[in-house]
Amino acid sequence: MKKCQKCNILLNVNSKRCPICNSFLEGNNRYYVFPPKVKKDRTNLILTIIFIVTILISSLSILIEFLISKVVMYSIYLIILLLLNYLFIYFILKNRRNVIAIINRYGLFLIVLLYFLSLILDSKIIINILIPALVIVLLLFQMIVFIIEKVRSRVNYFRLLVILFILLMIQILFIFSKLITFKILIVISLSINVILLLGILLINSKDIANEFKGRLNV
Repeated sequence: MKKCQKCNILLNVNSKRCPICNSFLEGNNRYYVFPPKVKKDRTNLILTIIFIVTILISSLSILIEFLISKVVMYSIYLIILLLLNYLFIYFILKNRRNVIAIINRYGLFLIVLLYFLSLILDSKIIINILIPALVIVLLLFQMIVFIIEKVRSRVNYFRLLVILFILLMIQILFIFSKLITFKILIVISLSINVILLLGILLINSKDIANEFKGRLNV
């Protein structure tokens, strides 16, 4: 509330002068009957709980695998995956405004990581199923986000689709080299990718060109 010393009245107005005598008002127009509610940030508590659960699961995994096979190998990959998930949740909770961008980068990082793991472990399951399945999930997520959120940056969306297309081309090379035997998921993921690329080029080609020119200062 603001007060006019001359009129000796309280006013709930935004003006600097009294509407009666035109004198300068003192104070502000913020008046709380009750103290304002302060929302508690429970981000650190959630992250602490997730970290403790991650440590417990990792420890149990190592113990069980060692008791069964006397060797610790698969538990290491599980620990890496759990730590990656913890980092993923950490960045989402700390940067809530950039959730979609974080999910996109995390998805691409997982795909590249799976490529390296497939080479190290010589695993056909990763190449045949996990990578194309993850690409399909990421593409469907992009399609839903594009429809619902109406992505502002067409260039970033287009760039992500191009990166996924290049990663799928690696899968095609694996097919020709006969490293891949299960082709259905790869065909589905590549089809979705091509459809989305053609769609954004046909519908938003001018917007993409203008955004590219703006970024390149052309």
